[in-house]
Amino acid sequence: LSVSLCYTCIPRCRYRPTWFGIPPSGPYVWLVDGYGSSNVYPFTRDGKWTGKTFGGTGSEHGKFHTCHAMTWDPRVKQMAVSDRANHRVEYFQIDETSDDTFTYTKTVDGLPTGNGSLPCDIRAAPVGPALGMAIVAGLEGNIAILNEQNQLVSTVDVAGLIGHLGSIHPHDALFL
Repeated sequence: LSVSLCYTCIPRCRYRPTWFGIPPSGPYVWLVDGYGSSNVYPFTRDGKWTGKTFGGTGSEHGKFHTCHAMTWDPRVKQMAVSDRANHRVEYFQIDETSDDTFTYTKTVDGLPTGNGSLPCDIRAAPVGPALGMAIVAGLEGNIAILNEQNQLVSTVDVAGLIGHLGSIHPHDALFL
């Protein structure tokens, strides 16, 4: 995906995107501006901004404070936004064929370590024995493994295990 925007195209002139989510079908890519405006912007697959904006800065549901990542969660067929400074992952229903719908549905709070959690992203296992589970990388140094209901199953203390090698703030994790 190649997105070319000038700073005058996006409101607030604070455009510093961090991640994007792509549903398996449909013409849109959803981009989070985690280090800028805390907005979500839908783009066409060829990189044109649709002119729509969702989110913004705040702590109420549907608002963000460092929306660091966004991913399509195939387990629930919704977009998941890692709202790092609000210590949560929020889920949104979208219409894969339109850029008009971005509706809050639920929150997964405090993963993996309670209110100190700083989730960077969430990824569901696509195949294999972990199918139905998800993994959440947390800036505070942990990785959480969640079951099908997004309940904590296990935590990996990345900072404690390999922090001496410089890996103290995991930003991403995947199932292999």
